[in-house]
Amino acid sequence: MKNKKSKKPLILTIICVAIAAFAVTAFFVLRNSEEEPNPYANPEDSFLNRPDQPSDEPSHVPDNQLPEQPTTPAPGESLSVTITQASTTPDGILHITSRISSILESGTCHLTLTHGNTTITREADIFNNPQSATCQGFAIPTDELSSGTWQINLRVTSGDSTGLANTEVSI
Repeated sequence: MKNKKSKKPLILTIICVAIAAFAVTAFFVLRNSEEEPNPYANPEDSFLNRPDQPSDEPSHVPDNQLPEQPTTPAPGESLSVTITQASTTPDGILHITSRISSILESGTCHLTLTHGNTTITREADIFNNPQSATCQGFAIPTDELSSGTWQINLRVTSGDSTGLANTEVSI
């Protein structure tokens, strides 16, 4: 008789633990299903018309939220060119980078550095980015440049189109 009484509290404890574990599991499952709705739960969705699949229907994104489309200049149109960086590095290199606000099929960047009677010229090809273009960049060792303020002139040509940008840098 003593064994039956001692097993009763053990069985009740096991049942209570099992119920508690079930309740905790149910709570987390229900909570996660509320936070992450199933996109396929709509009965109108079919296997062939899932929201994560490409659709031929037009997008409903407002025009003011669409990404800006790159432009190609008309022949003879002026190019918008900006020198985005003209700075020296601790290892003695003058880096000059640029941005051209158009996509260009081809073209050349002509860089001219002037200080007093000294002129240094470089050329680089144009590289297209998704929304603009850039000169492939210029890296000029500063030991080729004397101390002082250098005028930087960048001329970009692509077909009949040309753009200019100017700035200065101190060496």
